Amino acid sequence: MFPLQLTSSSPIIPEFLTLYFLVDAIIKRLPVRKRKTEQYLAGSGIPYTVITAGDLQDKEGDIWELLIGKDDEFFEFETKIVAILDVAEVCIQELKIEEAKCKMFDHASKPKGSGTPTRDFKALFSQMITRF
Repeated sequence: MFPLQLTSSSPIIPEFLTLYFLVDAIIKRLPVRKRKTEQYLAGSGIPYTVITAGDLQDKEGDIWELLIGKDDEFFEFETKIVAILDVAEVCIQELKIEEAKCKMFDHASKPKGSGTPTRDFKALFSQMITRF
């Protein structure tokens, strides 16, 4: 059976989206439904990894120190951005490394120039010791 991999980004709400019912649906109901879906997936027995990326940026990848956390910890990170190419690399590495299986985590990066670029993905994924 192939593992299931889900990747999402933090929501971006355009300024023109001012109708109450739309904002209400996006802000209040979507996170609840997303969480219930994640809980169902975790109990299904299907191998999975859920990656919630910070604010996606079309920037050069492989030059940032990557950060992972859980339960929306990336809101507490110094920066919430992550290069699209780095998210793609995390997705590829997740399929290869056992420490990332059956976990859900947030993903962002340190500001450019601070820290060292992430090369050891096994060590990165090993930071997450708990499953859902």
